[in-house]
Amino acid sequence: MSLSPTRLFLYGLFFLSGAAGLGYQIVWARAFALGLGHELPGVLAVVSAIFAGLSLGSLALDRRISASPRPDLWYVALEALIGLWALATLVLIPASEAVGARWVGIDTGSAMRQWTVAFAIPLVTLLPATFAMGATLPAMERFVVAREPGRHVGGLYAANSLGAVAGTITAAYLALPWLGIRASVIGFAALNLICAGLAGLLALAWNRDRPREESRGPGAASRSALDRWGRGVRGLPLFWLATGCLGIAYESLGIRILSRVFENSIYSFAVVLSLYLAGTAAGAAAYQRWARPTRVEPTLRRLLTAIAASCMVGGLGLYFEVALYRLARGALGDSPAAVAFAELFVASFVFLLPTAFMGATFSHLVQAARRRDGGVGRSAAINTLGAAMAPPLVGVFALPVLGAPVVLAAIVSGYLLLARRWAWAAVVLLLCFFRPTSLPQELHREGESLLAWREGALASVAVVELADGERRLRVNGRFQMGGTGTGILGSRQGLLPLLLHDAPRNAAFLGVATGATLKGALEHPEVDLTGVELLPEVFEMLPLFENTGAVVSSSPRVELVVADARRFARTSPEHFDVIVGDLFHPGRDGAGTLYTAEHFAAIRDRLAPDGLFCQWLPLHQLDEPTLQSIVGTFLSVFPDAWAFVGDFVIDTPVVGLVGSRRGSLELGLSRWGGDPSALPKRSVLHHHKLYTPVMLAGSAIASPAQLREFAAGAEIARDDLPLVVYRAPYFTARRDTVRHGRLLSWIERVGTAEIAPLFAADAPNRTAWVERTRLFVEARDDYFRGLALADEGDGKGAMSALWRSHAQSREFTEVRRHLERIAAAMEPRSPDKARAIRRRLGLR
Repeated sequence: MSLSPTRLFLYGLFFLSGAAGLGYQIVWARAFALGLGHELPGVLAVVSAIFAGLSLGSLALDRRISASPRPDLWYVALEALIGLWALATLVLIPASEAVGARWVGIDTGSAMRQWTVAFAIPLVTLLPATFAMGATLPAMERFVVAREPGRHVGGLYAANSLGAVAGTITAAYLALPWLGIRASVIGFAALNLICAGLAGLLALAWNRDRPREESRGPGAASRSALDRWGRGVRGLPLFWLATGCLGIAYESLGIRILSRVFENSIYSFAVVLSLYLAGTAAGAAAYQRWARPTRVEPTLRRLLTAIAASCMVGGLGLYFEVALYRLARGALGDSPAAVAFAELFVASFVFLLPTAFMGATFSHLVQAARRRDGGVGRSAAINTLGAAMAPPLVGVFALPVLGAPVVLAAIVSGYLLLARRWAWAAVVLLLCFFRPTSLPQELHREGESLLAWREGALASVAVVELADGERRLRVNGRFQMGGTGTGILGSRQGLLPLLLHDAPRNAAFLGVATGATLKGALEHPEVDLTGVELLPEVFEMLPLFENTGAVVSSSPRVELVVADARRFARTSPEHFDVIVGDLFHPGRDGAGTLYTAEHFAAIRDRLAPDGLFCQWLPLHQLDEPTLQSIVGTFLSVFPDAWAFVGDFVIDTPVVGLVGSRRGSLELGLSRWGGDPSALPKRSVLHHHKLYTPVMLAGSAIASPAQLREFAAGAEIARDDLPLVVYRAPYFTARRDTVRHGRLLSWIERVGTAEIAPLFAADAPNRTAWVERTRLFVEARDDYFRGLALADEGDGKGAMSALWRSHAQSREFTEVRRHLERIAAAMEPRSPDKARAIRRRLGLR
């Protein structure tokens, strides 16, 4: 079927309008999450608020537009209003989300309060724009029909959905990563204003030749062909509402389950959403091309049955998601394009067929509703209202309470009931009683046993046990959040920042996981601790980690808070002597916003006058440009920051950036030789390799001057453009990286840490302390080099570096213990070499 130039032009306008609309949705959702929080109720409330605005506009203006002799002018006005109000949101959103953050506060114990605020604030702030967006479909449909009588709902919906695909890809891959939130909004607003301008020019050109009235249009006998299209339908509003709800419910379920194997970056979401929209566009286009006037109900029943069957096929895709993703990644590799195509490959099994039938069904229902006095807007409004209900219904209630198999069965049964396939619906529901406990996922792998699992609103959280008894905490089956096999790394991350403060009284920890970091902080006497965690299910798992989480959860000195870390930093009324940002997976969507200048500044404002902040970084998950950006951003708020190594290991190298609100960070020595109650027990300090000032200062890996040189010229990450969100996924998805590579390149580029400024100028025996620490640091760096050479297979070079480390400082005892382990391992096969190592160590 060929398209006339007029129709092609108007379809093109609606394509651009769809691109702007989805672009706004992605950008606005991210903007509100910065203040209202990343908890799922808040995120879903923003999405529902946008849907609600669309529904209101479509419903309120449907009859007015249909009765107007100039729907073209209506469309021009609507597009102009969208663009202009979008520009106004550049001012309104920061102000409104700041108010919303204060209303929600840090206590999210009341989910209803959080939902209400997170729904009301975006609804009111965006209402003029979303209201106008909702009315563009009925306006454009009348606009087209006035010039080319006939049915156009399917074609317009296809063009708009295809534009939405373009808007999604543009927002996620181009606009947000390169321009930021503000510039992206301006760009999409310009697109709306261009649509308004082009439509206005067309309307002026047509003003000389007024469009024919619809009564003179197609089939003007007793009922037009368009009216006959919808004859014989009963209960259409129920179908509009239910199909909208079930369609978005399936989308929400699919995205949630796929998150267990996908990379969970902003790009993962864009891939899935683009495929969903592309499928609906294809279905609507096919409907526009091949559908013929007929009684609506038989066709509707066939389409609904097809959706139900294809959703069951999609369920099989979810069942085999792990195998499919591994197959695709193995064949395609680790490049950004390969990851995107692998995720697209898996998502196509889940979404392609169902969404195609959904697009055809929507077009069929809305076309059936069309009358001379309206109908398109009303049907689209009720359908969008159902869509607004689905995200909270599935994400907050159904999935956590019922589980994925039951939710999928309920969706399939819902479509079958609408199609009046009563027996089939009953069979699907009965199959739920014979379901597996969950759709398969990487909750546990070969050689592991699953100890506990919780399906939460935001993620699934599991504890697995390995054959050797080690326990690990996993989120969505793939993000490891710590375990019992990490040694002292976790507890050192809690204790070291407290030792850098002269006299800490309270501390906040952003991120709890297994409780290892908080457990380390508990070893410091008389410090009250607050642990902030986004996932409430993590707190439920703490008792399964006996030596860390169980201790933390039962301690009267620890307060555990379920909250978004950003909102906690902005709204907490308390000031802390020490705040610690735990290790965050930088590639995970949302985590990158914890590395922006605004967030670091909010944390600085929560510090006591002499307080300090430590942000731990997983070096093995960051490439050098991203690391430089984080360091540069941290220095923009804490210009005299230091960097400390988390532990003396290279397989999971961790570095902490430490900044003080008072400016320079100086290590006081008085507490080390004074009242012993001011420090943890000596046995605790010995266990954590922190029992002398040399060991504490020797954990420094870069001075402020060295950090400034390392980050020179780096881009500063801001809320408007959180660089880590967009850069980190490209590195974390790779499987060929050398885990110790970033640590070694850091050491070689920065050089030996300049320790002297860390000791106060009036510290007793300062010169001696500085010299001892310098030797300690040089020995530590050679130790790292030796471990890296051993990992690369250069045994001779490794032993040379280890012996050089041992000779430089006897206070760096880690190398001695490592050489003793090497001797013990060599004893069975090379006893002579083992004895030679022991003799050199002074052992028998």
